[in-house]
Amino acid sequence: MADDKIEQLVKEGRRFLHDISNKVLIGSGLGSHVLASLKKGKEADEKMLDKLERSMNALNLIADMIKEHRSYLISLLEETPSGTSSGRTGNGSESPPAAGTPSSSGT
Repeated sequence: MADDKIEQLVKEGRRFLHDISNKVLIGSGLGSHVLASLKKGKEADEKMLDKLERSMNALNLIADMIKEHRSYLISLLEETPSGTSSGRTGNGSESPPAAGTPSSSGT
């Protein structure tokens, strides 16, 4: 039974890292493109501002995803031996919030 829980946690961790990595690449790529254009002396236009805004949205989403995942991990530590957790309903086997949840969408 413990091995199943460990395997579940590893899969959830890998999914979380995959989701975060995608957002990092979006934010970094868009931000780098804007920075390179500005360094070349190009004036900011609507296209660059849109890229910068999308980059910031990706970074804000990453921050939200990390907060949600931290809360999930803390809830796992608060579980009692019977499988319930303090302050949570359910059986303690809830999955972490998925990436792009309504509270953190925008890219």
